[in-house]
Order: sequence, then C-alpha cells, then structure tokens
Amino acid sequence: MTTLHAGEDRVTVDPDDGARLVSWVAGGRERLVQDVDPADQGFGHGAFVMAPWAGRIGGATIRWDGDDHPLPRRMGGNAIHGLVDDRPWTVVEATDDHALFVHHLGPDAGPWAGCVVRHDIVLDPDRLRLRLALDAADHAVPVALGWHPCFQRSPDGDVCVVVPADQRLAVDDDNLPTGRLVGVAGDTDLRTGAPLGDRRLDLAWVDVHGPLEITWPDLHLTMANSPELATAVVFTPSTHLCVEPQSAWPDPVHLSERGLGTGLATVPAGGSFEVTTTWSWSPR
Repeated sequence: MTTLHAGEDRVTVDPDDGARLVSWVAGGRERLVQDVDPADQGFGHGAFVMAPWAGRIGGATIRWDGDDHPLPRRMGGNAIHGLVDDRPWTVVEATDDHALFVHHLGPDAGPWAGCVVRHDIVLDPDRLRLRLALDAADHAVPVALGWHPCFQRSPDGDVCVVVPADQRLAVDDDNLPTGRLVGVAGDTDLRTGAPLGDRRLDLAWVDVHGPLEITWPDLHLTMANSPELATAVVFTPSTHLCVEPQSAWPDPVHLSERGLGTGLATVPAGGSFEVTTTWSWSPR
C-alpha cells in the first residue's frame, strides 16, 4: 500500500489492485466504500482507473484496424471498465504527498498491446489531483479514460449530486447506449443538486459543461475535470453512489462507427492521451 498525507487528509492506493484508491479520508471521515463484495466483480469499492476504455462495450468485442478483438466478458455478454482495474501496477515514485504508478499492457490486451497507462496522484490539504494518461505503442489505438469512485452514503442524511448537463444517453435493455440523446427531466435532471432520495440511476450524461459536485451533510466535494471528461456516469444503488468522469460515451468504438461524436480519441503511434480531475472539498 502507498499512503499519502496532507494535514488531516489521507489517501491510500493499492498498486496490486489496479492502482486503486482504497481509502480517501477527508473532513475526518472515510468517503470511499471499503467493503469488497465478490458479487461486484471488483467494481464496488474504492476509486479505480478505467483504461483503455471506460464503461461497457457491447458484445465484448471491437473491430480496429481491420481486425476483430475479443475482450474480457465481465458484465453478462459485455466487456466493461477497461483492462487495468484489477491488475498490478508498478510504483515509480512515492513521497508523503505524491505517487506515480504505471502499468504496461501485455500481449493479451488486443489493440492496446504494448501501451502504457500512467496514474499520477497528488494530495494537498483539501485537494486531490489525479492525472491519467495512456501512451500508445507503435500503432494507433482507440482510447477512452476515466475514474470510477464508489462513494459512501451518509448515516446523517441524504446526499446531493450536481451534473451540469442538459442531455443523457438513452439505453437499451442491456444498459448499452443506443446513440439517441434524451433531454434530462424528473429523476434524471441533476443540474440543481437536489437530494438523491430513492432515485436508482445508472446512466450517462453527455456534454457536461462544468464541475461535478457531491454534497454530504458534513462535506461538499467539487470534481473539476479537464475538458476531455465531458461524459459522466452516475450510479446510485441504495448502498453507495458512483460519479464517474470519463472522456467518451460507453460503447464508444461501436457508436463512433455510426458517425456519432462519442468523445473517443484515436491516439497515434507513439502519442499520448491525458485527462485530469481535481477534487476540492470543504466542510459544511
């Protein structure tokens, strides 16, 4: 484990578990889900990296550069959340308030074989800076990056979430996006930060035009994201909540083949793609 400190704030990262943030203590309280439930397939605790894609990929296969690439099936018949969330990473640097982790994608990584993923973490008092990058190997690759934090709810009251977006993606019965955009309304309108209540959401909002916000009874969190992170997935089971900034829609390769602007990046041979999120918090 690698633990960073800044004043009373603390972040612990497990390099053997996908360079996942397994603990984030802010405002004197643990904010991330600690319990590991095998039924969640590793997706229900901490805050993990999504790379080289984020979200679901229908049919667990993509076609790239003339070849079909099968991907691990981890959600029914689909692939989900990339290839690095449960794999060991290398600690390149670690100090009291900064750590850098890297993962080299192996020959089983489909079109991303030989690519390198970097996760750079800096903790300041009341602020956490995360930088995620993918360095392409000797060929162009499709890339969508993001983070999947699993936040605790609060025993002291409801939680409010702000997603400044006017549209979301319609989904099919397998929760894959159809490519159709729907205006937010009712339970899916998160622009004003109303309490979540009993809303059970698992959807993607697009063209996000400002920071994401989460407000617990005792703490307010602002997630300021680089412009590439214009998609946000919000998942709100009864036990916790996930607010996930990502650089493309779910299933981006398939939808991009239809000419839709999903945010999918094509990184040239030897090139890099990078995104950042900065979490700032203050007591209430």
